[in-house]
Amino acid sequence: MKIIATAAILFLACGSPPQLNSNALLPPGQIAVRVQETQSYGPFHFYEEGATAIVAKTPVGIFNAIIQAHGDTFSGMMPEMVLLIGGEQVASAFVSVAKEYRFENLTGNRQDFSIRFTGDFYDPNLGDVNLHVDLVTFTFGSGPAGSSLTWD
Repeated sequence: MKIIATAAILFLACGSPPQLNSNALLPPGQIAVRVQETQSYGPFHFYEEGATAIVAKTPVGIFNAIIQAHGDTFSGMMPEMVLLIGGEQVASAFVSVAKEYRFENLTGNRQDFSIRFTGDFYDPNLGDVNLHVDLVTFTFGSGPAGSSLTWD
């Protein structure tokens, strides 16, 4: 059995990436199996209950959000990171030590992707609970060759 070609292409972009067409990336007769693109944003710091940051517009279709975050905790209380797409909550996580939080198979259509901080606590004599989002990275891809990826 002879495999003609498979390709996994990773694009890292600093600004808004262009519209891509996987056919334009390979010579005739070769097949692109998957095109993957990433886009990153950050940092964001949250100090008050309910503080919300609109990170970006979502990609069109299914995507993953990989968020590097850490929290300022106090006496077992941790900040909660709430993800919203188009103003609707889609996921959340309690954050303490610095690590990567993965949210997979999210669906978007150029809607606002936001992060909201809940679980705030502050007492000048005791401590403070805050949320720090160091980096938000979206990854998404298309299926068979000939389909396009779009980003607003």
